Order: sequence, then C-alpha cells, then structure tokens
Amino acid sequence: MKKRSMVLIPCLGLILVLVSIAVGDRVGLSGATGGDELGSIERSIRDSIGWAKMKDFRLLYGIIANDPDFLEVHPDGAVVKGFEDFKKAEMFWGSPDFNYICFRPRG
Repeated sequence: MKKRSMVLIPCLGLILVLVSIAVGDRVGLSGATGGDELGSIERSIRDSIGWAKMKDFRLLYGIIANDPDFLEVHPDGAVVKGFEDFKKAEMFWGSPDFNYICFRPRG
C-alpha cells in the first residue's frame, strides 16, 4: 500500500506538469489570455488532480489529450504513449486500494 502511495504523488505531479505544458502552448510566453481562458486553465489544473477524489474518470479523460500523441513519463522511467495506453492504468486508479487523501490548491 505504501508503495502505491509513493507512486501516486509523482504520477499526479506528472499529470499537473503535462497539463501545464499543454496550457503554456495555448497561453504563450507573455501569459496573456483572453476572456475566461485563465479560469478554464486553473480549473483544468485543479481537475487534473481533483478527479481522484470521486474517481471521476470522465473528468480525467476530459482533461487528457485523447490522441496517439499523448506522452507520459513516469519517475521510474516507464513511458506511456497514446491515450489508449494511458487508459490501461484505469484498473489501478479505480482500485479500492487507491485512496484519495487530499488536495488543497493555494490561494
């Protein structure tokens, strides 16, 4: 169980980094956004972690790029290529052994 907890934190951190990179491409270097785009970005970042509380895979899959170019690199060096390979981890995340502890955004 502790090993899973040790994997969970880096994986969720990795998801946050991937979302941040994807958002960075849309926002640009100046950080300027139009309309409610900043709110959408903040919501996406929060949801990329917060989905785990209710194991809301629909929410998670609405954030992750649903295409073969999706790439995720785990701290142990494992690489997930494509959305379909990413979905294979659903059994792990949906397991009763995977427990959401908390998420407190700053500010």
